[in-house]
Amino acid sequence: MQLLSITLITIFLLLTELSLCLCNVHNTYQLKLFTLETPFDDFEFSLLSASLLESQKLNTGNFHKDKSKEYAVGFDETSYVKVRAPKDYGTYLALTFLIKLQQPNGLIYLLLSIHHHFAIYLEDAFLTVHYEIADDYEILRSQHPLLLNKWHRIETDHRQWVESHINGTGRFDEDENSISYFGGAPALEIPLSLGKLNGFSGCLRKVYQNGRFVDLTFGALHMQNVHRCGWDACATTHCEGRAQCTVYRAEPYCKCQFPSFGTLCEKSMRFSNSSHQSLLSDQRDHYNSSIAHLRFDRFSYLKLSDQDIMKQFYYLFSVAGEKLNFSFMILLRNKTNNRSLASGDQILACTSENELVGDYLNLLLSSDNEVKLIVNLGSGPAALTHPTILEPDDLWHNITVLRNGRHISLSVDELSISSVTPGTSVELNVYDAFYIGGLSKIKPSLMGFIGCISHIRIGTEEIESPVKATEAVNIADCFEERK
Repeated sequence: MQLLSITLITIFLLLTELSLCLCNVHNTYQLKLFTLETPFDDFEFSLLSASLLESQKLNTGNFHKDKSKEYAVGFDETSYVKVRAPKDYGTYLALTFLIKLQQPNGLIYLLLSIHHHFAIYLEDAFLTVHYEIADDYEILRSQHPLLLNKWHRIETDHRQWVESHINGTGRFDEDENSISYFGGAPALEIPLSLGKLNGFSGCLRKVYQNGRFVDLTFGALHMQNVHRCGWDACATTHCEGRAQCTVYRAEPYCKCQFPSFGTLCEKSMRFSNSSHQSLLSDQRDHYNSSIAHLRFDRFSYLKLSDQDIMKQFYYLFSVAGEKLNFSFMILLRNKTNNRSLASGDQILACTSENELVGDYLNLLLSSDNEVKLIVNLGSGPAALTHPTILEPDDLWHNITVLRNGRHISLSVDELSISSVTPGTSVELNVYDAFYIGGLSKIKPSLMGFIGCISHIRIGTEEIESPVKATEAVNIADCFEERK
């Protein structure tokens, strides 16, 4: 006898007054959105130990178990909390929690069992529910996006019956080893049907599964990179030389201005013909040419926007305009495969911090160590992926980008591939800056290059020194012993 599945999922999201119902023969989905008039107070936490960053775990010693229902737990893309799924999930699954979002994308909840999976995630701030059993699945998406940096209440109710259960002859065999993840999940645990998802960035509190409180601090089977909501990772990080501290995925890092470098900018490049002070007063006159191989390490970048240099770009070799001849050499220091995150693409060069907006040129190193070139002259992007797979083999590789109007080519170690951009435009209309090795603002979809770059040449101009850049952040000598 064929089983008949009837699924009911109800979601109450306290946002704006809206109701949506999707129905078919087997399933009924309801999505209700309401205005949240009374804001939830943020909690201030000042006792978080610095050991959190070292262990990448929540320091539960700073939580009081009897007050754990009041605490808001923070997540930052790579974070997650693993707990047991409710034993009666096969009959119904009811979730209630308060959530505050800092980023518009990410996995909020995932229940995995041998029978099915149930996921709640954000896509461009739209709440999405994905339920899958066997080869069948249903997806429900909110009509309006959630507001960032505001507390929302989410309630889900998912009930399922089968004909044999209704007739009293049987039910789903529930898996006692089923797991629920909050805030994210390990990449290898995320079903392929969900695509590539990072965890979400934001806070959760007052979490309930099937009416039972879920203690995300003391009740977890495992937790990674979680912290108290509102925690400032830079509070206990003191960058030297007045360098700025910035937080990325719950980790603080210092933006060390060249010639400083190191975790806290505690080191400085050594110069043979000038002191540190004279370098700062007139960098271009006191550069030690022996430091020509520049080390980049995830949060490093060169920004070229100085008016004198950019004029040379425009008139000599046209970063903006109709032509471009750009070449450099790279050395991979480690395996760049970063599948623990949704994207492992590293920035080699780009023309704008506004990702995929307007005219742009992006040169990237993929998680598979392939060089990718994406160019948009205003009529849509043209993309090239070079077939050469680069390896961290201590060998330097030459990369060249050529553009003549709509014709673009990408060469890796003298092997060239080419394409033509769509439309009729032949100019690359970008005038802000040219970035090498990273960006000044870290983006979730991209990361800075990890390795070394040398022999940077744009047309006839060679950028042989970081002092020629408007900004040179976290740049060190490629051959200096790493800390």
